Amino acid sequence: HVLRGELDDLRTELSDRLVVEKAKRLLMDSLGCSESEAMRRLQRYSRNTNQKLAKLAQQLIAGHMVFGDEGDLV
Repeated sequence: HVLRGELDDLRTELSDRLVVEKAKRLLMDSLGCSESEAMRRLQRYSRNTNQKLAKLAQQLIAGHMVFGDEGDLV
């Protein structure tokens, strides 16, 4: 059962990474920013709103987040 739990954790981690990568690409395309800038924006917004990065990325992809005039997540 321990191995099954570790496998589930790895699957979740991989899924989280993939959704964050997708959200970064979305920001890069929408804002014309670099990959590192897109990641910084996601991390900053994640910290400021006390949300897990993967959850924020899922919301962004689902269209539940919008961009402000300055390109900040709103």
